[in-house]
Amino acid sequence: MSTEDIHDFEAVKEAILKKTEINPETYRQRFRKDSVPKELFTQLTGLDERWMRPTGKTKEEIGHTIVLEQLLSMINPELKSWIMDRSPASPQQAVEMAEALKAQPWRQLNC
Repeated sequence: MSTEDIHDFEAVKEAILKKTEINPETYRQRFRKDSVPKELFTQLTGLDERWMRPTGKTKEEIGHTIVLEQLLSMINPELKSWIMDRSPASPQQAVEMAEALKAQPWRQLNC
Protein backbone atom coordinates (compact mmCIF):
# COMPACT_ATOMS: atom_id res chain seq x y z
CA MET A 1 0.00 0.00 0.00
CA SER A 2 1.12 3.50 -0.66
CA THR A 3 1.32 6.02 2.15
CA GLU A 4 -1.64 7.84 0.58
CA ASP A 5 -3.77 4.68 0.75
CA ILE A 6 -3.29 4.18 4.49
CA HIS A 7 -5.62 7.13 5.12
CA ASP A 8 -8.40 5.52 3.06
CA PHE A 9 -10.40 3.24 5.38
CA GLU A 10 -11.93 1.20 2.56
CA ALA A 11 -8.51 0.59 0.96
CA VAL A 12 -6.99 -0.48 4.30
CA LYS A 13 -9.98 -2.71 5.05
CA GLU A 14 -9.77 -4.33 1.61
CA ALA A 15 -6.02 -4.93 2.00
CA ILE A 16 -6.50 -6.55 5.41
CA LEU A 17 -9.35 -8.78 4.18
CA LYS A 18 -7.32 -9.79 1.13
CA LYS A 19 -4.21 -10.54 3.21
CA THR A 20 -6.17 -12.62 5.73
CA GLU A 21 -8.20 -14.23 2.91
CA ILE A 22 -11.51 -13.22 4.46
CA ASN A 23 -14.20 -12.99 1.80
CA PRO A 24 -17.85 -13.99 1.29
CA GLU A 25 -16.73 -17.63 0.84
CA THR A 26 -15.17 -17.58 4.33
CA TYR A 27 -18.46 -16.41 5.81
CA ARG A 28 -20.45 -18.93 3.73
CA GLN A 29 -18.34 -21.78 5.13
CA ARG A 30 -18.78 -20.49 8.67
CA PHE A 31 -22.51 -20.14 8.00
CA ARG A 32 -22.69 -23.85 7.15
CA LYS A 33 -20.73 -24.97 10.25
CA ASP A 34 -22.57 -26.82 13.06
CA SER A 35 -22.99 -25.36 16.55
CA VAL A 36 -25.43 -25.30 19.50
CA PRO A 37 -28.87 -23.82 18.66
CA LYS A 38 -28.77 -20.42 20.45
CA GLU A 39 -25.13 -19.80 19.54
CA LEU A 40 -25.82 -21.06 16.02
CA PHE A 41 -28.71 -18.62 15.60
CA THR A 42 -26.56 -15.68 16.69
CA GLN A 43 -23.68 -16.72 14.43
CA LEU A 44 -25.95 -17.40 11.45
CA THR A 45 -27.59 -14.00 11.74
CA GLY A 46 -24.22 -12.22 11.63
CA LEU A 47 -22.71 -14.51 9.00
CA ASP A 48 -25.78 -14.18 6.78
CA GLU A 49 -25.28 -10.43 6.63
CA ARG A 50 -21.58 -10.82 5.84
CA TRP A 51 -22.01 -13.62 3.28
CA MET A 52 -25.16 -12.43 1.54
CA ARG A 53 -24.56 -8.70 2.04
CA PRO A 54 -28.32 -8.09 1.78
CA THR A 55 -28.22 -4.31 2.21
CA GLY A 56 -28.98 -2.74 -1.13
CA LYS A 57 -29.57 -6.11 -2.86
CA THR A 58 -32.78 -7.22 -4.45
CA LYS A 59 -34.52 -10.47 -3.67
CA GLU A 60 -33.39 -11.69 -7.10
CA GLU A 61 -29.72 -10.91 -6.39
CA ILE A 62 -29.86 -12.77 -3.07
CA GLY A 63 -31.55 -15.68 -4.83
CA HIS A 64 -28.76 -15.73 -7.44
CA THR A 65 -26.16 -15.98 -4.66
CA ILE A 66 -27.94 -18.99 -3.17
CA VAL A 67 -28.46 -20.68 -6.56
CA LEU A 68 -24.80 -20.12 -7.47
CA GLU A 69 -23.68 -21.67 -4.17
CA GLN A 70 -25.90 -24.71 -4.70
CA LEU A 71 -24.75 -25.11 -8.31
CA LEU A 72 -21.10 -24.98 -7.28
CA SER A 73 -21.67 -27.45 -4.45
CA MET A 74 -23.06 -30.03 -6.89
CA ILE A 75 -20.38 -30.00 -9.58
CA ASN A 76 -16.95 -31.57 -9.83
CA PRO A 77 -14.57 -29.91 -7.32
CA GLU A 78 -12.01 -29.18 -10.03
CA LEU A 79 -14.62 -27.48 -12.22
CA LYS A 80 -15.94 -25.61 -9.17
CA SER A 81 -12.45 -24.30 -8.43
CA TRP A 82 -11.95 -23.29 -12.08
CA ILE A 83 -15.25 -21.39 -12.12
CA MET A 84 -14.69 -19.72 -8.73
CA ASP A 85 -11.25 -18.51 -9.86
CA ARG A 86 -13.09 -16.56 -12.57
CA SER A 87 -15.64 -14.99 -10.17
CA PRO A 88 -18.91 -15.42 -12.07
CA ALA A 89 -21.35 -12.57 -11.53
CA SER A 90 -24.38 -14.89 -11.69
CA PRO A 91 -25.34 -18.56 -11.77
CA GLN A 92 -26.07 -18.19 -15.49
CA GLN A 93 -22.53 -16.97 -16.09
CA ALA A 94 -21.15 -19.93 -14.11
CA VAL A 95 -23.13 -22.32 -16.33
CA GLU A 96 -21.89 -20.53 -19.46
CA MET A 97 -18.31 -20.84 -18.22
CA ALA A 98 -18.76 -24.58 -17.59
CA GLU A 99 -20.37 -25.11 -20.97
CA ALA A 100 -17.65 -23.12 -22.75
CA LEU A 101 -14.96 -25.18 -21.03
CA LYS A 102 -16.65 -28.45 -22.04
CA ALA A 103 -16.80 -27.19 -25.65
CA GLN A 104 -12.98 -26.95 -25.65
CA PRO A 105 -11.83 -30.60 -25.43
CA TRP A 106 -8.16 -29.65 -25.15
CA ARG A 107 -8.89 -27.64 -21.98
CA GLN A 108 -11.36 -29.96 -20.29
CA LEU A 109 -10.94 -30.72 -16.63
CA ASN A 110 -11.69 -34.14 -15.18
CA CYS A 111 -15.44 -33.45 -15.22
